[in-house]
Amino acid sequence: MGAKFTEIFRQALSVENLLRQREELLGKLKKIAETCEGLENEENSRRVTELNASQAELLAQKSKLKSNLAAVDSELRHQVF
Repeated sequence: MGAKFTEIFRQALSVENLLRQREELLGKLKKIAETCEGLENEENSRRVTELNASQAELLAQKSKLKSNLAAVDSELRHQVF
């Protein structure tokens, strides 16, 4: 009876050990996922900043082109053919 109890006790310890290892691995996976999410957020933030700068530049060019077009249009209206 003692050998059987010892075997059951050993198996229980083995299961507890596996459960503890499982929890440790889950914790490590969670940290990795959080790190990846943080890196992804940083990349997205950098990309949004780049796109905002590009948009501002394009809007400035659009405004300049509109101004030039208005000047040319005004010039054409005042010319006599």
